[in-house]
Amino acid sequence: MVVNIFKEEKEVEGNNFKDVNKDDWFYNAVSYAASEGLIAGYEDGTFRPM
Repeated sequence: MVVNIFKEEKEVEGNNFKDVNKDDWFYNAVSYAASEGLIAGYEDGTFRPM
C-alpha cells in the first residue's frame, strides 16, 4: 500500500523474483519497489509474498 501511495507513474519492466508473476495482483507494487531498491527479496531469488 505504501508503494501505491508514493510511487511515480512509470512503467516497470518486470522483476527478478521467481515467485512473482505478471498476473499476480501485487506484481506492479513489488516490481516498482524492487526497481527503486526498497526491497531485495531472499538469497534464493524469491520474494515470498504468501
